Amino acid sequence: MEIFVVLKKFLCKLVKNNYNGGRDNEIIIKKIKTLEEDFKMAYKITDACVNCGACESECPVNAISAGDGLYVVDAATCIDCGACASVCPVDAPQPE
Repeated sequence: MEIFVVLKKFLCKLVKNNYNGGRDNEIIIKKIKTLEEDFKMAYKITDACVNCGACESECPVNAISAGDGLYVVDAATCIDCGACASVCPVDAPQPE
C-alpha cells in the first residue's frame, strides 16, 4: 500500500507540473485511475470549509466545484493527490 501512495504522489506531481507540456497528462491521469481501482480513495470537503476556493484552483483534475456554502469533491474524478488539502487554510479537505 505504501508504494501505491508514493507512486500516486509522483504521478500527481507530473500532472500538476504539466509534464511534457501537458501532452501526457491524460495518460498519467488514466494510470492513476487504474491504480485506484483496487484502492479507491477520494477527498471530501468537511464542514470546516470557509468557501475560500483555494482547493478548487489547486486540483489538477478539476474535481472540486463550488457547492452550497462549501466546496464539493467529485469522488469519481478525484485522484486522491492531496493537492487540495495542502493549500486549504482550515484543513477542510480530508481523505474519505
